[in-house]
Amino acid sequence: MTNENQLHTATKHAGGMRSFKWYCKIFSIVFLYLSLAIVASIYCLPAVKKQHFKGRIERSLAQMYDKDDLGASALFAGNFINLGFWDLPIHKGKISICERIESERNLYRLVGKKLELDGSERVLDVGCGEGVGCALMLQEFSLKEIHGIDLSLAQISRAERINAVSMQKNRGRIFFKKGAAENIPYEPCSFEKIFSINAAQHFESLEKFAKEASRTLKPKGKVVIAALFGTSEKSQQLLAKNILTIKNGIDKTPTVCKFEEILKRNGFCHVKIESIGKNVWQGFDRWVAQGSLKDSWTRNWYKEYRNGLLDYYIVSAEKRE
Repeated sequence: MTNENQLHTATKHAGGMRSFKWYCKIFSIVFLYLSLAIVASIYCLPAVKKQHFKGRIERSLAQMYDKDDLGASALFAGNFINLGFWDLPIHKGKISICERIESERNLYRLVGKKLELDGSERVLDVGCGEGVGCALMLQEFSLKEIHGIDLSLAQISRAERINAVSMQKNRGRIFFKKGAAENIPYEPCSFEKIFSINAAQHFESLEKFAKEASRTLKPKGKVVIAALFGTSEKSQQLLAKNILTIKNGIDKTPTVCKFEEILKRNGFCHVKIESIGKNVWQGFDRWVAQGSLKDSWTRNWYKEYRNGLLDYYIVSAEKRE
């Protein structure tokens, strides 16, 4: 082999070695990055997953009802915002949206029956949400008038939009207004009946609500509340461990007996208390279990009901003459 050929072969070999070393360097860098990525996925992702909360993270009532449209969440259906009143036994298999909506309507129907409506009354819904319950009560109980108030202006705007057809059809019979349970924006003795569904746990003061209900009801007028209450003085503290809205102070769980005392010292008599938890919590939990919030803390409501820390009640009372 000539010197020229030998030089060409040596140069080619050296070039091949340089290419091989370059590929090895690139491979080492890639392997290093892949290794770091794998380590990060093992040690970092669980931490991120732990911080991520699957479900609602409400920090305030404004966050829940103004910024977020709670009525459109996976917890509810049909623009209602209540846990529902479910016929027992609940069938096996998936609960349909129609069945979920019917459960929410049934809670309004139950309250309507407890109010003993005869169609001649002027009625107030405190915490009316998106107003579909007011429209249902107006239609099914042939009310003279129904007024819905809500602390959230966004909810009132939604109520007026969602119920625009009903308001047009029943002009002068259905109204929505911004207002608080502790400062009802109506004159004394304005209503024959007042009710509230799934809202009393948000009231800043049940005492002030009872005073306002007494002020705005006519003598012998009736108030009916459907809401959750604690079963003991320790309920609030114990429930806060597993229920975020109680921990954050959004939901309050005084005992139903305490609410009874509040009503009596604010001009009410003939107080009746009925537990309906068995028709509320199981069905609600079944609905949540089949949706996107199945792994959220919302499932703890039913667990704590079974633990005996809370219940759902219908409370009715009559204003003294």
